[in-house]
Amino acid sequence: MRNFKKISAVTVAASIALSTAVPAFAAYEPVNGSKASVLHDLNLYAGISDKEFDPDLGSKLTRGQAAVLLTKIFNLDDAANALTAAEVSAILKPFADGKDVPTYAEKRMAYLVKNDFMSGALDTATGKLYIDARKDVNGAQFATLLLKQLGYDVADWKTAVTQLSQVDGAQGLAEYLSYALTSLLRDQAVGMIYGTLTADYAATGLETVIDKLIAATPSLRAIAEAAGLVTPESLAVDSVVAIANNKVAITLKDPSSARTTDFAIVKKGTSTAVAIKNIVKESDKVYVLETDALVGGTSYTLTVKGENLNFTGIAADTTAPTIKAVSSKDTNTFEIEFSDKMDFATATDKANYTFDKDIKVVSATLDEARTKVTLITDAAKKNIVYTLTIQNVMNSDGKAMTKAVRTVTATEDSTAPKVSMHRVQNNRTIIVDFNDASGMNKAALENVENYSINDLTVESAKAYDMVGDDGKYDQVVLTTSTQEANKSYTLTLSNLTDASVLKNALGTTTRTFRGAPADVSAPTVNISKPVVSKNNNTVKIWFTDNNAMDVASLEDISNYTIKDNTGSTLEIISAKAMASTYPDAYSADNKGVILTTAQQVVDPNKINYTVEVKGVQDEFGNALKPVSGSTYARYNFMSSDVDEVAPYVTKVEFVNSTTVKFTFAEELKKSTAIDPTNYVIDGDLGSAIKAELSSDRKTVTLTTQTQVGNKKYTVTMNNLEDDYGNRVSNAKASFVSTSGTLDVTAPEVSYIYAMNKGEIHITLSETVKAWPSEITFGVLDNSGNMTGTLKVFQYSGKIEGGKTIVYKAKTTADALTSANYQIQATTGGQFTDAADNKMSVVAPIAVGTTPTGYTFNGNTIENTAPSVDYVEQIDTKTVRVYFNEPVAPASFGTPGFTKIDSDSTDTHFTSLDYSVNTNFTVGTALSIPVNQLRDLAGTNISAAYTGFTPYLQDTTKPVITGAYADDNKTVYVLYDEKVPTSGTYKIYYLNSSNNPVTIFSGAGTSTEDPNKVPAIKLTLTTAVDASKIYYLEPVTGAVDVAGNRADVSGVKFDFPGTNKTVSGYITGVEINNANTITVGVSGKTIGSINVFEVDTTTSPAIDVDLNATVYPGKTIADGKVQLAAPLLAGVQYKVTVGYVGGGSNDYYFFGNTPDIGLKLTTAPGSIDLDFAGFDTDEYIFKATPATDLTKVIVGTPKADATPGNTLDNVVEFTDTSFTAGTAVYITIYDKDDTTRVLYAGKVVIAAP
Repeated sequence: MRNFKKISAVTVAASIALSTAVPAFAAYEPVNGSKASVLHDLNLYAGISDKEFDPDLGSKLTRGQAAVLLTKIFNLDDAANALTAAEVSAILKPFADGKDVPTYAEKRMAYLVKNDFMSGALDTATGKLYIDARKDVNGAQFATLLLKQLGYDVADWKTAVTQLSQVDGAQGLAEYLSYALTSLLRDQAVGMIYGTLTADYAATGLETVIDKLIAATPSLRAIAEAAGLVTPESLAVDSVVAIANNKVAITLKDPSSARTTDFAIVKKGTSTAVAIKNIVKESDKVYVLETDALVGGTSYTLTVKGENLNFTGIAADTTAPTIKAVSSKDTNTFEIEFSDKMDFATATDKANYTFDKDIKVVSATLDEARTKVTLITDAAKKNIVYTLTIQNVMNSDGKAMTKAVRTVTATEDSTAPKVSMHRVQNNRTIIVDFNDASGMNKAALENVENYSINDLTVESAKAYDMVGDDGKYDQVVLTTSTQEANKSYTLTLSNLTDASVLKNALGTTTRTFRGAPADVSAPTVNISKPVVSKNNNTVKIWFTDNNAMDVASLEDISNYTIKDNTGSTLEIISAKAMASTYPDAYSADNKGVILTTAQQVVDPNKINYTVEVKGVQDEFGNALKPVSGSTYARYNFMSSDVDEVAPYVTKVEFVNSTTVKFTFAEELKKSTAIDPTNYVIDGDLGSAIKAELSSDRKTVTLTTQTQVGNKKYTVTMNNLEDDYGNRVSNAKASFVSTSGTLDVTAPEVSYIYAMNKGEIHITLSETVKAWPSEITFGVLDNSGNMTGTLKVFQYSGKIEGGKTIVYKAKTTADALTSANYQIQATTGGQFTDAADNKMSVVAPIAVGTTPTGYTFNGNTIENTAPSVDYVEQIDTKTVRVYFNEPVAPASFGTPGFTKIDSDSTDTHFTSLDYSVNTNFTVGTALSIPVNQLRDLAGTNISAAYTGFTPYLQDTTKPVITGAYADDNKTVYVLYDEKVPTSGTYKIYYLNSSNNPVTIFSGAGTSTEDPNKVPAIKLTLTTAVDASKIYYLEPVTGAVDVAGNRADVSGVKFDFPGTNKTVSGYITGVEINNANTITVGVSGKTIGSINVFEVDTTTSPAIDVDLNATVYPGKTIADGKVQLAAPLLAGVQYKVTVGYVGGGSNDYYFFGNTPDIGLKLTTAPGSIDLDFAGFDTDEYIFKATPATDLTKVIVGTPKADATPGNTLDNVVEFTDTSFTAGTAVYITIYDKDDTTRVLYAGKVVIAAP
């Protein structure tokens, strides 16, 4: 027999101690009535009455009754009842009381004895054996019988209840440990039986008791499913998401039971399984799987009942959660927002939250996102401030937060809802909109008794959430009996309440309306949305009508006839309504039909078709009218090519640091679009956490791990499909994560280290783009004061991406000693970061002054010459040389030394590539002129390196492996190796006379295709077309790295054209500083940039041009521009990018320059800035009128009018341009860095 779960000695000892305790003598109240009813429905528990079910749960259970229950539970009843009277008599004969067994129990007890499941008790005084059918059974005896039926060995019957509670699948049996050695009531027996139904048998496999019962009697499945004893055969999953490094939350579409064996997890695309250790039920729909540790950003696949769903793992959160906000949302309702996803058990334990002033927490619930807990209290009073203590709460990764105390003012929603609008849709429908912060009570809205209309019957009421998609109902649609045209009606609404705790009543409210005439207007084909063909077999037709269309007539294919220009009929295979329910069916975009047709003619040319539409009706039965007699209007459309273009991105929108939107050129198939693992983001973000698809199926909103501000990310997309089966493969789209915080922090020195006596490394707090050309270091005396001993060092280079700037001694006299040093002076520039923040110039520090900078120890070690560590060959023309320290040549280039990463801005490197642009001679030692290289101290390598012999040779010619059109003006020619020299090509198609028509002739660019395959990219001026087959022939062969030229004789490849256009879009905006941005673009070249402030104070909103100019040292194609006004926090801006070759895109973003609550007082001609008691000496103040952004007025500090105040805390601006109604920008600069904007605001000059 199979062993049960291991139980520790402590657990067993505890269970024995509990089992010997006698339950209290207080009257026992049965608790398992509902379970008894389920057992009765399963034919496992009959009760004591033949007329109606009476479970008699308060009475004791005898051994005979227990035998009956066991044979029923384990499906042994038929076998037991098959015993003959003689067999029963013979089996029970050894028992002294065998003849006293009740008739109903005789065969069951005999069967259990025969099969060694039950034995008697020996009376040691008389030597007689008794079966004790009429004696009470205790909990341990009953558990022993259950365990034996399950196939488990029982070592000690006294601990059988504990053993049974540890069996896999058993539920709630630990509650009965205290009844092990006491007589068992029927109620307790019912609980033990019920908990055993889901227990596993000891035999191999995972079959449970209830599984076997259903296998024997399939009709029991529905009862078992309803009770949650078995998982439905189909378990529909609504969502799956990782909520911790080792927890996965599964939300079912319908309430159901589930267990670990229903689920399996593997790393996506592999068979590598992730162990599922446990399952926790949080609600009837939500289960949490506890798993082995997942990998953050890695894609996984969950399989449940044959359905696969993908999700993304998240990294462990090792920091304790914090409280972001505590607020009062409604009467006795408080909300706590946490920084992390929270642990369900601790977050919903009301004992972890305590209020002062004697109010109690009634309940705690965790929201779906697991970041907000809603507390319901018993007696909070409006406007009273309460102190809330939160403790013992953990995040999903089990990290506990420290005890926190917050104050919160109780509020209540005591505002009655209002009717905001009512309208008559038609003579059977009235729509009423409501306005209430809590939304309306749905049950009340849908109760027809709450509405009355004179002379009309309200037949139905349906509630909708139309605003915000927030679960708050704000609209009801009433269906009435037929209204009389133009008759005055009064709609009376009563007993309607909002959804607040107080259920604020609307009160009896009336609204009058005129009855609508019967809708007798026929629908028409919407000529403003022309009939269109898609994918060579789909036709879309839109209609115009005041109401919804009739679905049945829309989907009747006999209502449509399509003919080509020869009069031949095109077969219509099916018709599908675009929408069928409110509110979608009433939208103009959805009043239509999609026809699936036979293949349309496109070869040799696309042709014109006409579609005749008749018989289509609106919801009131009005049909399209003929143009005359029985002739109906016909509508033209052109045949379309088969859609072979996979979806591609046309627009990107950064939303916030965890959200980004992608708009595609066409509708996406929802099942593929909402799979977050189909989107993988670089920069350590990994797969998206969540993917949502818009109602038009063109925009995907991704939830990601937290992005770094002002950083470019690339998303690689796979498996997305359109309606026609075209699938995305390794498509890439980029976006920029706009920083929400203005960078006003100047770089600081993190540390200074002397590598030797002539070389100093200064590491900054961030990457810098500029630095002092010369720094003087001063020796400190024993008291830390500056002395007159100075050492001058000059710039030598930069490493670590610009975070470390290196200086070398200017002369030998400037060599360091073993003293302590600080920077004494900087000249020739300042340390400047990417946001143009500058570290202050260090003015010469006087002797005897105690400096406050970074102190470092000098170094007396002599610099040693750099040397070669080793060399490796990259290809036939290139070797890579590795050094023991960073080195650099006088200049980079070939022939000679080149950077491995050509984009690196470092000056010195520990490895460099070397080439002489010809193939090295195999077997002959190479002389590498490393003596041209110098280290950061200026010391050259002493001699050329001759210790490497080239061994790579390549005599194989490159071969074309294929060609394809990536878009209608880009063709990639694929090679089996890298080909730096393009070769030349021609592309043509064959016309109707089978003659070639050349569309391209020339060379291309050596590159890789989007899938990283070596390729030549051909850029066409004549677009290819999806309806044609094209031929590519090389004219002159491409040349590989070794100089081998490809053979072109007889080489030809064919490939289909495509209608995919060159997609250009703005990837995002990087806010470099208050007046500078960098605009990213994909797919096209920037020709112009205009930036506008969107002024929403006017109606309609107007765009204020901020006069963008190209940033010094950049070109417009770089996308970096300066603005004439600061980018204000909370204000929306629009970037318009014009492309070279035509076309443009708009992109919206929000500024981030804070205003610190500037108090501005205006009058014509003047503005006063109250600097709130702060001294103005550290700042420079400027004003610029929005009407002339080239004009700058410098503010004059002065003291305010407070008696005795000598602090200049008010800034005055005066100018004649400050006329009433003029908008003025106020900008505050750092006095030490006059280009650094710290704060800014905007004010409109008040009228006199």
